[in-house]
Amino acid sequence: MTKLGIPAATQKDDLKLIFGVGPLLEKTLKKLGIQSFRQIANFTKADIARAAAAIDTFPDRIERDDWKGGARAEFKKKYGSKAKLRD
Repeated sequence: MTKLGIPAATQKDDLKLIFGVGPLLEKTLKKLGIQSFRQIANFTKADIARAAAAIDTFPDRIERDDWKGGARAEFKKKYGSKAKLRD
């Protein structure tokens, strides 16, 4: 399985806080190397397509459940509104 992005070592977030991500999807995301809100908040269309391909059921749920928006909101809650989502 190809990894999607590399989070900072200190950024290992509870991805289940994002609407639509349960324990099974979190496990799939972590197998892809996705372990932070920042990574999901910065998903490109290509990243969404690759992650969706790894999800066996409901591959459209990333956009339907707005994981990017949820990840942004959780990132700001955890790291503060002044924290940078991009490097």
